[in-house]
Amino acid sequence: MRRICSVLALLLIALVAGGRAQGSTTSDEEAFYRSQIIPMALNVYHEARGEKELGQMMVAYVTLKRAEDNRSMWGGRTILGVVFKKKQFSWTDDPSIAKLLPHDLAWRKALAVATWVAMGFFEPPEVLVDARYYLNPDTADHKNLCLMAQNFIQVGIVGNHRFYREASMGEKPKFVPITFKCT
Repeated sequence: MRRICSVLALLLIALVAGGRAQGSTTSDEEAFYRSQIIPMALNVYHEARGEKELGQMMVAYVTLKRAEDNRSMWGGRTILGVVFKKKQFSWTDDPSIAKLLPHDLAWRKALAVATWVAMGFFEPPEVLVDARYYLNPDTADHKNLCLMAQNFIQVGIVGNHRFYREASMGEKPKFVPITFKCT
């Protein structure tokens, strides 16, 4: 799996670089890479670079599904819009972080994961298919922990992240953390 992801990411990078070397204008592949893959990879990198592959893929999957759902509260129909919508992902609140393009091994893995998910090669575990929210309880503030526990249905835990879906009509959240009190 890792080898496939690495090869796929390298092929995509080579394709984009090859288009630039030939002096062509922005191609469809390059536009896709810039508007979909790079923002999703940045989100994976900053939100889940310490996670195993499934955790990283789930972060990418939630990002993709938000774009597919095309809701203005999440940033619309593009991954670029979703990732950089205010108040959606904490790392984008810091302009010094959001403008940097990493170059380490974790970045290459994030690129591979983003490519794999964006191209439709990732199918999440059935229980996580409806996930549209996630948080890491170790880094989330008390307000966000309470918001998630009181308003959304936890559908699973992958690595350090809890994944949530919206409640159906009349459905109440079933999970309320007992380690802290929500008021």
